[in-house]
Amino acid sequence: MHFYQQMISAGLRFDVFTDRGARRLAVIGPDELVRRLRARTSTTNHPPAPVLAMLGEIVVHGQDIRRPLGLKHRPPEAALTAVADSWKNSNLLIGAKRRITGLRLRATDTGWANGDGPEVSGPLLSLILAMTGRKPVLARPHRRRGRRTRPPGLNQARRGGGCANSPARSGWWE
Repeated sequence: MHFYQQMISAGLRFDVFTDRGARRLAVIGPDELVRRLRARTSTTNHPPAPVLAMLGEIVVHGQDIRRPLGLKHRPPEAALTAVADSWKNSNLLIGAKRRITGLRLRATDTGWANGDGPEVSGPLLSLILAMTGRKPVLARPHRRRGRRTRPPGLNQARRGGGCANSPARSGWWE
């Protein structure tokens, strides 16, 4: 079935769309899945989305795979900056704009910064992951004077709203 037909049949709910797709693919077995993936490596068609959206998908989902496996990889700075600049103004699908409203994000490894309000700083890749609401990034504790703590405003950021109370400490997402 075509992408748009599947999305409409899922009531335009992306979580339902992806759940159905995963369930369809779960029954084919690993050998067939690998065969299908290999068959697609030379195709030139692409999902119905702008190139910048696809770049964001590669950056974020690549980290979804790498981080739990302990595989370190930092995408090029230009790619990270392009994704952050695009997503800071968008609520489409991922809700990044809503999630970072009321915060000033500042990358500690590049010159990128955005927003007004209490500052949240960290590597640009971690800020992008937090913009998407990745819970492992939002839940990650940091150390302060030898003890593990949670930054102020963490609950507001988890709920998808900016921090209205006190500034998040530098290094939250590092």
